[in-house]
Amino acid sequence: MKDSPPQYQPFLKVLRRVWPSISDQPRASKGDSVKVALAARLRAETTMTVGWIAEGLTMGTCGYLNHLVYRQRKLGGK
Repeated sequence: MKDSPPQYQPFLKVLRRVWPSISDQPRASKGDSVKVALAARLRAETTMTVGWIAEGLTMGTCGYLNHLVYRQRKLGGK
């Protein structure tokens, strides 16, 4: 994520607060509730592509990320 565009800097700040050591972030599961909530917020508030978010949060494919966000929205954030 070192080559991220300037408009993504607020996202990177939040990510660093959640996972102070970037090496901790990949250890969280692909479907981790914090990751899914952050991904949903990023899609709603930025122009980031689903692919970029999935790669940046190590969440698997963009299709899987879309499924997780959809499921969270339908289940009310559970």
